[in-house]
Amino acid sequence: MYRALVLTALVIAGCKKQQDDCQRFVDKSRTYLLGMKGPGKKLTDAHLEQVVETCRKSKGDPANKDDALMKCVLDAQGDAAIETCWSASFSDFASGSKRVEAVVELKRMARSIEVLFDDMHEFPKGTAGPTPARDCCKGPGNKCTVWESDWAADTLWARLYFAMIEPNQFRYTYESDGATVTATATGDLDCDGTAITYTMKMSIENGRPKMTITEPDATAD
Repeated sequence: MYRALVLTALVIAGCKKQQDDCQRFVDKSRTYLLGMKGPGKKLTDAHLEQVVETCRKSKGDPANKDDALMKCVLDAQGDAAIETCWSASFSDFASGSKRVEAVVELKRMARSIEVLFDDMHEFPKGTAGPTPARDCCKGPGNKCTVWESDWAADTLWARLYFAMIEPNQFRYTYESDGATVTATATGDLDCDGTAITYTMKMSIENGRPKMTITEPDATAD
């Protein structure tokens, strides 16, 4: 599992320049990679050889669009700079995983709204949020604490069949005049004072709901 994580990071980094860039990339990262500690066995030189081959095989793969880590390492001078490249890469990977929540939950909300629209022939009217009202970064693990009162039966959230049941990363809002919907998911993923917002909009086209989600800049937060 631990080895797989490193391999995944390398494949994501890509290999778009000359083929020997993969070898140079791994060679420069060798001290850092062999010194990493994880829950499984430590990486060995044999593992690194496999990493080089994996990198080379991924050359030209359209899925490998992010070569920032490789460029960072190849341009780095000294072990400290190389470690900084890798640390930043793992941080970006973690942040990306957190962002998935917003899209998944906004789509879930949209599906509930579509069902309600079929019965009401309009979107549920009203405003809700931001929920929770409390600062998520002040919660355990820097996450939004789930309070049943936030999603209680007498709230608009309950009418929308929308609630969070476990600690999460984003605060949600909803606003509708019956003809349009604007919902947001806002979170400060690093708790550094910089928040990002995903926006879900719904409108009625040809008698049916249409949904779009606007994502924040990938470099935000």
